[in-house]
Amino acid sequence: MKILPGRRIRSFANVYTNGKSICEIYGKCIESGDIDTLRSCGSMLTNNSLRRLKALRIIAGSRRGCKLTEFEGEDIRPTSDRVKEALFNIISDFVPDARVLDLFAGSGALSLEALSRGAACAVLVDSDKNSIKVIKENTAKTSFEAKAEIINARAGDYIKKCAEKFDLVFLDPPYNKGFIRSSIELLLEYDRLEDGAAVIAETDSVEEEYSFDRLELYRRRRYGRTFITVYIKN
Repeated sequence: MKILPGRRIRSFANVYTNGKSICEIYGKCIESGDIDTLRSCGSMLTNNSLRRLKALRIIAGSRRGCKLTEFEGEDIRPTSDRVKEALFNIISDFVPDARVLDLFAGSGALSLEALSRGAACAVLVDSDKNSIKVIKENTAKTSFEAKAEIINARAGDYIKKCAEKFDLVFLDPPYNKGFIRSSIELLLEYDRLEDGAAVIAETDSVEEEYSFDRLELYRRRRYGRTFITVYIKN
């Protein structure tokens, strides 16, 4: 869909009184980083449109369409459906029967998506108690309680103490804090990755691209300001 220039948004909005099309434009602006248009159309979004825009759901598999609980607040940046779908297209061969580790799990959306698509089990780790509460709600909503282990701990502490190896690891920490490099280095140091395991890192466009001796760069894709990088253990 073409993004309208900011000066055309207002007249365009008058045609679509339910806010749906403006909501779609708003979402495209977020993904593309079009700040000027974002500011122009942002004030026209109704409360219902905002709720539709921020809605979080499982997009494929056995729990397809299941709505998930998300956080409140302006500083939250859940992975968009567009990015999530592109990511799972890239890693589709790694998901079935995988043992998943979701560090910085947030709402748990990525690991629950993996379970919906056939992963065997998942460990969801987050240091924030509010995150743990949301993860528990979403695990219940998807009926994955038997397949999901929820851990309230710092990522590094969990990596050091756990005794498992994983086939698929999600890393979606706060941007530009150095958590990607330190987490992957610990995963390698403590031998937490199976041979052939996939490690998925979500980073900001300004963040450094990392390389690791025992990981091969498999894919790197950009979606707006978001980079998705997939590494494979040799």
